[in-house]
Amino acid sequence: MKKSILTILGVMLIAAIPSFSQVTIGSLDAPQPFSVLELISNAQRGLRLPQLTTLQRMALEQATEFKNQATGLAKGLTIFNTDTGCMETWNGWQWISWCGEGTITALGCSSVTGINVTQGTPAYISTSLPYTGMVGAKIDLTDNQSLGSAGGLSVQIDGAQTLFDPNGTIAIKITGTAITFGTITIPISLAGASCSINVAAAQQAGTIGSLGCASLPSLNVTQGAAANLTTNLPYFNKLGADIALTDNQLLGSVSGLSVLIDNNQTLSAPNGGIAIKITGTAITYGLINIPISLAGANCSISVNATQQGGTILSLGCSSVTGVNVMQGIPANIPAILPFTTMTGSNINLADGMVLGSANGLSVVVNGNQTLVAAANGQINIKITGTANVTGAISIPVSLAGASCNINVTSDVNPANLQQGYGSFTGRTCFDVVRINDGGACGTLAGRQSQKADFNQPSINTQDYVFKPNGNVSNVRFYAIDLTGKVIQDFTPKSYPGITSYGTSRTVTVTYFSSLNQDAAGLSRANALRAMLYVVYNDNAAGTGVDRKLQLQVSVQDCSCCPGYLSVGGEYTQTVGTLTFSTANFTTVQAYFTRTPNDVCFYMTDYVSTVNLLSSATSVCSSPSFMDPTIQAMGWRLPNIAELGAINGVATNLANQPTSIQGTANMNSNPIAGPLAYYWSSSVNSNKVSYGWSYGQGNAQIIASNNRVRCVRTQ
Repeated sequence: MKKSILTILGVMLIAAIPSFSQVTIGSLDAPQPFSVLELISNAQRGLRLPQLTTLQRMALEQATEFKNQATGLAKGLTIFNTDTGCMETWNGWQWISWCGEGTITALGCSSVTGINVTQGTPAYISTSLPYTGMVGAKIDLTDNQSLGSAGGLSVQIDGAQTLFDPNGTIAIKITGTAITFGTITIPISLAGASCSINVAAAQQAGTIGSLGCASLPSLNVTQGAAANLTTNLPYFNKLGADIALTDNQLLGSVSGLSVLIDNNQTLSAPNGGIAIKITGTAITYGLINIPISLAGANCSISVNATQQGGTILSLGCSSVTGVNVMQGIPANIPAILPFTTMTGSNINLADGMVLGSANGLSVVVNGNQTLVAAANGQINIKITGTANVTGAISIPVSLAGASCNINVTSDVNPANLQQGYGSFTGRTCFDVVRINDGGACGTLAGRQSQKADFNQPSINTQDYVFKPNGNVSNVRFYAIDLTGKVIQDFTPKSYPGITSYGTSRTVTVTYFSSLNQDAAGLSRANALRAMLYVVYNDNAAGTGVDRKLQLQVSVQDCSCCPGYLSVGGEYTQTVGTLTFSTANFTTVQAYFTRTPNDVCFYMTDYVSTVNLLSSATSVCSSPSFMDPTIQAMGWRLPNIAELGAINGVATNLANQPTSIQGTANMNSNPIAGPLAYYWSSSVNSNKVSYGWSYGQGNAQIIASNNRVRCVRTQ
């Protein structure tokens, strides 16, 4: 019977091929008019599709025949996935399951252990969640998809994922802020499975409701004499975890006196006392109020300081001008504070003595000093700390009976201002040429021409020019040097009033001479860096928006090249007239001599219709084709020998060991293309130059439609 059916089927198929007729299998009945193929069952058999696992299906997708027809004839291909137990059909870009959504039998929350957070502190912890018994269609998970939450914490999907396998893991994250402490149980569910993840939340730091400064006994010291008083400071309404205090922990200071913790202590009770001590040397007399703070509570401790021998009639705070700081940026600004009519015994000032504080800033003595009786004198001071507000800050200072206020201007951190317009230019990279020799830094010998010696005035002092675009006002300059090793000073700090378009403003920066030693051995990656900012108001009347332009200064022991560094790659022409019309590098090299200097190849914005050599040359000296900070380094066209010397690597410059990030190949579309030529400085006439083609590997006389690559000696 089976042979008969196969025979009939074979005959029918053979007959169907030439006529493209319809076919019925399993019956002699004609197919319906709307059918191409009909399968008739005897109620004991069915259609069995190809049986593939998920991995086998993925291998099918990688087959060349499938890829060639993935969006064409492959559409509609159907299999039975033995892993998911579902039929799947290819729709041209993905497999579509015939099953409903996939389900999971169990989630392995018990395997998610060691999750620790702190009450009141934002959490972000990544981990893996096992699952077992997945059946049905694949399960698509989206980044940040919530699985459950409790106690201020959430369990979310960590990155988009697709679950295929019956058993596996899910990348999850625990986020949010715990609002309680102890064990937080987070119930989660996914695709029909549920469990709970336990998170250990530590108690938040302890806080104190109030401090009892007003209840302290009378505290007395003598101006100019070392103090060491001990007492007990009451506290009230402690909440949260125990508060551990360490010996000499600072609670507050002013006028040379400090309030410190006296010995290690732990505050556990809701109310109690804290052993403290008042130390230091009072630099003024009378009632000194020392503001202190601890665990969220604040108060002031009053100390009576009797007058020492020496007194000062007045302090000249009005002479301390032009002090500008930035909110949130540590300040360390030296200044001179004049005084008049000092009488009595000498006044000894210790380095770091606080003369006054306000809004995060302090005026302190800058170096040990002794003031002797005189009609006039001066005190070396500095403004330190970090301003916590913007605008005018008035810092009250007092010393030996005299008081005044030093005014400081606190600006918004320039990094947070909107980008400005115009230009801000000057030298931004310095190579001290000390230790690093070779590789991407270039050779010591080849970089000698660019050596930055900070003992030389021409290097140590640099001018940076701001040229506005339109009328602006209130031009200010800032230097942010978090290392404290780069910028020693800069002047002026500001230009009040209107600056018009075309009118430049210059800031002169003085660098530390010690940079010769401090930068020795540093590469580009770990160079000493500082930021220079010009800030201005974009309205001439000062009623517009403050904007900024910035320059990053880098000091390193490494070439400042921003492109491909050809080590020992500079050539000079030794033959007056070039006589070839087409030549390879061997021919070209005979007309030139190699110097020991390294050269830097920088990819400019090339001009596609350069007709004159002078036009090509101007590309290497115009900020229109380079970032102004790069253009200021000084560039020229390479000569034909320098272009030819890199013929072997020109098509792969970006991957050379001496290439800097961003280097572009010289023979690749759309930058150039295989038939492109590059201008050289080897001149034949004003309108014609020798150029090099990396597609043909030779030099020829060229006239127009060529690319520009610029070089500078290192």
